[in-house]
Amino acid sequence: MPTTRGRLKLPIPVGGDAPAIPADFGSLADRINVVSGAGVVFVADATARAALVTNADVFNGLYVYQDDTKETWRYFSGWKLWDVPYKTFTPSLVTGTLGNGTLVGGFSVSSGQMEGWAKWTFGSTSAIASGGGVLAPPVAMDSSLPVYSSLGTVFMRDQSSGDFHNGHLVIGANLGEMLPLRALQPASYTAAQMGQLGSIASSSPLPWTNLDSISYAFRAPAA
Repeated sequence: MPTTRGRLKLPIPVGGDAPAIPADFGSLADRINVVSGAGVVFVADATARAALVTNADVFNGLYVYQDDTKETWRYFSGWKLWDVPYKTFTPSLVTGTLGNGTLVGGFSVSSGQMEGWAKWTFGSTSAIASGGGVLAPPVAMDSSLPVYSSLGTVFMRDQSSGDFHNGHLVIGANLGEMLPLRALQPASYTAAQMGQLGSIASSSPLPWTNLDSISYAFRAPAA
């Protein structure tokens, strides 16, 4: 054994000298976290997350980070989406025809609360139709939300005239629909008409021609 001035000098290990790490070490570390109620369990995908339940390796309040989607879930007698870093997404139209228009959006989830935006800019072949402009949410919403619960606002712009119109965004006939409603704007308001809402129509409140747009802002608890 080499020495330096009478002191024992240990050899510097090279890669081949390092002991092999057991293949199941990660699983073992995760199980220790589960048992102790500390830390975050890391899993590769939804299949591995489901296996935690199958193996009874869960407890209420457990955090699980899913690597393939970069999402954090929590367990409360079932999985709840808890945190998603901000990301862009392509919204899905439930009613209406995108045609050659554009539809863009972004969202995040923080502590189980989803928040996001979307914008549909019309093209020459886009069509909104009566009761149209309904979007699917980027992630599933909490099943306890009733129909027509308020989600946020909508903002509509007539490109040719420069006119603006506002409205509200609500849950539609089911949790898979975010339904925009326009504020009614009759020529002369009566007390009963003030604040009323109506469905967006194929030519109202805008003509819905090329470059007209409708913007959405929404917030709701995720499933």
